[in-house]
Amino acid sequence: MRTFHLLTDAFTDVEHSIDQKTYTELTHLTMPYVQTINGTTRYYALCPKCHNPIQLIGVFRKRKVGAHGKHTGQDVSGIGTFDKREYDFCPYAIHAGYTWLGYKDDTEITGLEKDIVKKTELYFDRGLYFLERSIGVRFPSDVKRYMVLSYFANEGYRYRIATRDNFPMPVLEIAFRQPLTRMPVEKDSWIVQALKKHGFSFVPCQKINGCVFIQGDPVQIWFRQFERYTDDDGYSESMVCVIDHFDPYGGVDDCVDWEITHKITFDFDFLNRLTAMTNWKRDEDLMRLVDKYVSQLPWVNH
Repeated sequence: MRTFHLLTDAFTDVEHSIDQKTYTELTHLTMPYVQTINGTTRYYALCPKCHNPIQLIGVFRKRKVGAHGKHTGQDVSGIGTFDKREYDFCPYAIHAGYTWLGYKDDTEITGLEKDIVKKTELYFDRGLYFLERSIGVRFPSDVKRYMVLSYFANEGYRYRIATRDNFPMPVLEIAFRQPLTRMPVEKDSWIVQALKKHGFSFVPCQKINGCVFIQGDPVQIWFRQFERYTDDDGYSESMVCVIDHFDPYGGVDDCVDWEITHKITFDFDFLNRLTAMTNWKRDEDLMRLVDKYVSQLPWVNH
């Protein structure tokens, strides 16, 4: 990883670059960030994603791979205790692409999951807008309500792909196979270009500028193959979007032998900008529904 947190940054979106100037200015090279262990000076901070202790490497002594942080895998006095479960789901603990869907199989609610629920409680409407713009569609109000219901019924905050930074992503795994034919689609999107090749036509959406409705056989949209990558610039996430024939009974029509696939990489800087906006027009009805489900969680402080 190339960024770090101070002890005072826990559970915020602030991230500091791992370099000598930044680290010196912020920590003043004092305890507990700088410690001498067995005669060796070590530099510590917190992981900005899982908030476990990390050791900074190459900050004051050049390394070929550059200055970076790595998880300590153990408690560090004054910095914090090492939480293995938080580490297991930390995006910076993964060093290659992978496919990882499904539900966490234990029952204990952790601080990570509580933080995800808090973000959901504050920003679920913005999270759905982030998904809409990333995909190129607009969700009808009943689909949004279904997404809220499904998210909480299936405890989306406990899904393996869920982190503090990507809180809306489990929706794509939980509330999948939605009828695309009744959704407004951005007219310049990849969806329109792909469906044109299959002979579909489109009519303008009168209520939303720049959007169209799909004409022709019913089609559905769903997602698979979640992947997370880390590199020198941080981490990114993607899912493969699938468009195929819509079967209202939830099965597969053997008579249709086509599907459209498109890999979407999600820009979480955009999501962070959305959650930071103070003049955002809220979806009050949707957020009241979110509040209702959050209030029913037995471990939430009311």
